[in-house]
Amino acid sequence: MENQREIFPFLRELEDNYRAVREEVITILYNETVNQKAYFKPWPQKNIFTGEWDVFCLYAFGDQWAGNCKKCPVTTSFLQSIPGVVNAAFSSIAVGTHIDVHTGHDDSTYRCHLGLMAPEQNKLPTDTVFQDKSNRCGMRVEEKFFHWEEGKTFVFDDTQAHETWNYGDRTRIVLLIDFKRPEPGLPLEQVGTFYTTI
Repeated sequence: MENQREIFPFLRELEDNYRAVREEVITILYNETVNQKAYFKPWPQKNIFTGEWDVFCLYAFGDQWAGNCKKCPVTTSFLQSIPGVVNAAFSSIAVGTHIDVHTGHDDSTYRCHLGLMAPEQNKLPTDTVFQDKSNRCGMRVEEKFFHWEEGKTFVFDDTQAHETWNYGDRTRIVLLIDFKRPEPGLPLEQVGTFYTTI
């Protein structure tokens, strides 16, 4: 994914500072326990997954969720520096969760994941096709398979068919960011060429 970091420079900044972002997530989870209050909320489309998929929203449709952003000043400052942020949230999937194959509908954005917490045994090379999902935590986008590593990012096209599962040993949490494409409908594979021709 090195090429993605060259095309989208903000990825390097996120990776270099992921520990500060993760620390804010840990604080939210700690405060949930202390205050006995759920700050993460269930993903609303319950028909597309089994298990537990919860999110802590920071941006929705270009607008900040001020109360949540106030709890995460470091993360919010990074989001404010990223051009064209549309949606952003901490996304958590518990062990045993499977998000069914689905597609997004907004071809004006790409989606970025920054790994914050991921199962240790999930050590497969990026883009490796595998059949057995047991004891694994990963994502399939069309015919490509991905996994999360703490402090690592990847960008994908949310309008392509994708599914996610966590059969690992602990909850997976990422910072999810939807950001504007340079042109609506531009395939991710053509972004590098687009930037070199304008």
